[in-house]
Amino acid sequence: MPRLSWPLQILTILILAVMIPACQRGYKETVTAPATVPPPPTTIPEVVNEPPPTPTPGIRNRFAVVIGVSRYEYSGPDGLQNLLYADDDAVAFAATLREMNWPDSRIRLLTNEEATRRNVTIALESWLTKAGPEDLIILFWSGHGFPDPEDPEKVYFACHDTDARIPATGYRMDRVRQILEERQARNVVILADTCHAGKIVTRAGSKGIAVEPYIRKIKEEQNAPRGWVFMVGAEADRQAIEHTSWKNGAFTHVLLMGLKGEADGYESLAPRDGSVTLGELRAYMESVMPDLTQKVLGTAKRPLITTSTAAPDIWTLRLDVP
Repeated sequence: MPRLSWPLQILTILILAVMIPACQRGYKETVTAPATVPPPPTTIPEVVNEPPPTPTPGIRNRFAVVIGVSRYEYSGPDGLQNLLYADDDAVAFAATLREMNWPDSRIRLLTNEEATRRNVTIALESWLTKAGPEDLIILFWSGHGFPDPEDPEKVYFACHDTDARIPATGYRMDRVRQILEERQARNVVILADTCHAGKIVTRAGSKGIAVEPYIRKIKEEQNAPRGWVFMVGAEADRQAIEHTSWKNGAFTHVLLMGLKGEADGYESLAPRDGSVTLGELRAYMESVMPDLTQKVLGTAKRPLITTSTAAPDIWTLRLDVP
């Protein structure tokens, strides 16, 4: 190999001085650089059909059908007599529900000419279909009730256009009960300020059995829907228990006083907490109504109050909206 001249030797040395460190650095980077790890594949989580959470115990929604009839289309000597305050009863009860935070959309109020058999049927058999198993239904009815002369066990609520000479133009009380049972609501409260109202508590049949013994039989056999409460004025003559000093029937007058706070904490059954339980209301009405009617009317009138089940917790139910 020919010997390089000294200028070329110097140039070669300079080139090698630059290339050797660069090659060493590249080798080190190639050897020591960590291997690139591909990202894990994206996974779609498995969909698991879990049962819905258990709803909070208690009332979900509240519905009230409120009916009061003072004026009857077929009133007269041979028909139903007009009343003084049955319509006012219904209006006052609906107003009390609003004071207890019930929205108007959950109250169906029918009075006088509005309370035809057709409109009552729509309210009970169509509007109430919104109610479900976790709901509370209240039926308030103030006015006349009357039996079928041919079959006294058949008792009817009188609508505005009811002709008492044709009982089928009224609304049968056992039909009311059947409709409410179909809703399968958690709780049903029936408030009736009407003559013969006690019949709504009984079922068809058992002809000749008095109302109160039949109620006791229902309690013992527990054959009525669970969670129902009946509070009714069971007097035979509605007109005898209206009074101008109340502007209501006796039953409704005491009922409203109780709901407005007079029954709160009554007889220390529960704390006085601004909310009335059905137990407090029952005790208040059973005590106050006889005393009040004795003073005003000269004879004591008592409400008929019972439940379809022996479970005591039904009386802790409150009608107000928290």
